[in-house]
Amino acid sequence: PTMFYPPAITIQSAKAVRPIRGPLYTLTDSTVLQTYNFMVNILLSQQDRIGLFQVSGLATSKNNTYLTMQADAFNDYLSVDVIAVTDGMALQVTTLVLDTQGITLELATLDKNRGNLHLTFS
Repeated sequence: PTMFYPPAITIQSAKAVRPIRGPLYTLTDSTVLQTYNFMVNILLSQQDRIGLFQVSGLATSKNNTYLTMQADAFNDYLSVDVIAVTDGMALQVTTLVLDTQGITLELATLDKNRGNLHLTFS
């Protein structure tokens, strides 16, 4: 693939989530980390990682982690779209690695004049 459009990929809780609208999350600004032949490794952005964590009942096990993909998610070298994976035919993940690391405090700033304590976490 030569082009990647993150909002064309949605992670959802079941093979079909519509019309009821089950838990789902659509990527926003993640990037392609690596491509190899027919394999693509997507690096989830900070915004997408947080977004996934905030959706209750989504991506907590293989049983509630499925992927749909619009045709414009990727283009090949000839600018041809991939074949879409639509709701109702969502692809279940084969492997799910859960987050086992806690967050880490990376920066702390105390402003006594304004009475602000600013904490930045990983």
